[in-house]
Amino acid sequence: IIAELERETILDRTRRGREQAIKQGVLMGANAPFGYIKNKKGHLEIFQPEAEIVEKIFDLFINARLGPQKIANILSEEEILSPEASAINYEKRRGSTRKTNPLHFWRRESVQSILEDDIYIGIRYYNKTYKNTRLPKSKWKVSEFHHESIIPKELFKIVQDRLKTDIAHRKTLSQK
Repeated sequence: IIAELERETILDRTRRGREQAIKQGVLMGANAPFGYIKNKKGHLEIFQPEAEIVEKIFDLFINARLGPQKIANILSEEEILSPEASAINYEKRRGSTRKTNPLHFWRRESVQSILEDDIYIGIRYYNKTYKNTRLPKSKWKVSEFHHESIIPKELFKIVQDRLKTDIAHRKTLSQK
């Protein structure tokens, strides 16, 4: 009984500590997302070499009207470091790469993830999981602390609308 009480106390203190850190704008997690770097206080700052690539991805998607796979192909052809390789190269993450592909190989999923992530408009979510199960986005909590955005909110909304339209279009095609 004492051990169970101690466990509950530790879990509660850990949860409250995490929530306090989030309210202060500290990024919970070891690595900053692609396009950002953590400063000494644990806050996100724009990391220009990667931020330019994020802007390029959004530009190719909107202005060139390319899909995530074509964008990934272009980034690979131009030998731009993939997010994992870039994190290691710029020492945002310790250790060596787990990549089995070349360091400049971009996956469609990496591009898609960047296009869908609210982090690029200065919004950060927390409590995305419950008991090791990913919750639907509607149940995530939004951090009150906002960091500098790489992408304007208007452009991000246009991208999200187009992504939804593209998904609906693909579903229609697959049903025919």
